[in-house]
Amino acid sequence: MSGTDGLTELRERISLLEEQRLQLTSTHNEQVTTLEAEVARWRDEAERGEATRQRLEYELAVVKKALNTEKEAARKNNLQLRASVEKYQASNTELSDRVEGLTKTLRLREEEMLKVVSALKTEINGKESELGSLREQNSKLWKDKEQVEKVFTEQEHLYSEAQEKLDMLCIERDTQTETVCRQLKELQYDREAGEAQKCPRLHFHERGLY
Repeated sequence: MSGTDGLTELRERISLLEEQRLQLTSTHNEQVTTLEAEVARWRDEAERGEATRQRLEYELAVVKKALNTEKEAARKNNLQLRASVEKYQASNTELSDRVEGLTKTLRLREEEMLKVVSALKTEINGKESELGSLREQNSKLWKDKEQVEKVFTEQEHLYSEAQEKLDMLCIERDTQTETVCRQLKELQYDREAGEAQKCPRLHFHERGLY
């Protein structure tokens, strides 16, 4: 009877251990599913970031081309109007005020962009902290170390792509800077055109005096 009882007890212990193993396996599977969902979400975010980068690169190329065209036109106009511009320096006061306003706007936009970048860095640091916590939890439950390292390597790759998003935001900020500079060039062109219109009138009055 004692041998039978011992065998029964051993079977019960084996059954209990099997249940524990199944429970741990279920927990591991849930963790893997969660990680896979997180990886998929980061991959989707990376794809959207790549599309944004390509769009910004295209817009930047268009702006640069337009800016070069405007620079060339401004250079030609400057050669024609330089003598007249020197006679009407007093009219620059209003334009200088407008330039100062645009400069202030540009500075405010840069400050807002820095705030956005800082917020993104904070978010990334939070995600990095969460990843560290996941590493610690799975190291205690998941025996297959190579599989865990593979998953977290992918997470780190996504983190690198998130850093590229910050670079793209900097590119967008530069694009806005280019736009403001182009507006300044347009103001300079408007001022020079206005002075060119005043110049013929002045010559007409001078001929009338004689």
